[in-house]
Amino acid sequence: MQYNFFNIEILGEEKLKGVGIPVIIDSGSSLTDEQMQNTAKLFNAYRTVFIRSSVSDDLDMRVFSAKKEMFDCFYAEVAAVYSLIKSSFIREIEKGKKEIKISDPENTSKVSISYKDMKTVGVSHQIDLPQVNIEEKDNLSTKEVFIETTDKKFASKVIFTEDPLEFSKLRKELSGPSALKEDKLLVHYDKEFKNVFFYVSRSINSKDLVDSRHQLGFIVKYLLERGIEREDIKNICHLLNSGQYSIMETTIDKEEFHVKMNARIFAEGILNI
Repeated sequence: MQYNFFNIEILGEEKLKGVGIPVIIDSGSSLTDEQMQNTAKLFNAYRTVFIRSSVSDDLDMRVFSAKKEMFDCFYAEVAAVYSLIKSSFIREIEKGKKEIKISDPENTSKVSISYKDMKTVGVSHQIDLPQVNIEEKDNLSTKEVFIETTDKKFASKVIFTEDPLEFSKLRKELSGPSALKEDKLLVHYDKEFKNVFFYVSRSINSKDLVDSRHQLGFIVKYLLERGIEREDIKNICHLLNSGQYSIMETTIDKEEFHVKMNARIFAEGILNI
């Protein structure tokens, strides 16, 4: 069968230097789990997204890596919503805001789309602040932090520093082929400009990866627990090995925060599966 297909690029300010996420529109939910997993293996992308329905702006989404199904990928959600907006699968309104829901088998999140003159002028994704336990150990210029959700379902090791030179040094050390036994988040907070920078070091031995939604949730929750005010966390910048980056505008409320992130289409067409 034939399916509408988009390749969405995120996490890169320069074209073709970011991360590509294929998005396949399966509005009839005709693809089996095996077909979706096999398609993801063929793409071998960071994530491959399947939109299963788009009825009344409540969207069903399935997300796969090359190895297995994933359930907490914020970047996949960004790619899915962007492709649906650009292809007019989401119905436009003349002006104001439109709220949609997007769900995978384990999560439901909210997205707010702003319109003016029947054109999209902004997209804001909601991420709930996780309930976590935090253990912290001081070093000379860094803090080693272990963050775990209270239900013990997700956890991450974090290295935090307010020293930009230390952040740059550690990022170089962690950017080579990783011999780490576990994933680590390297986080830097810039007090002067109120920006957050982070880098993800993946272990080759990782089995249960903390994906982008929980990464962002852990970072924001930890900064708030450190006493940094909500209004002082304005932008979050994800740095890649390639030197590319993406700046995400952030607005934080009591129970959740909202993120605006750029994306672009660099390929679209019909896919035969």
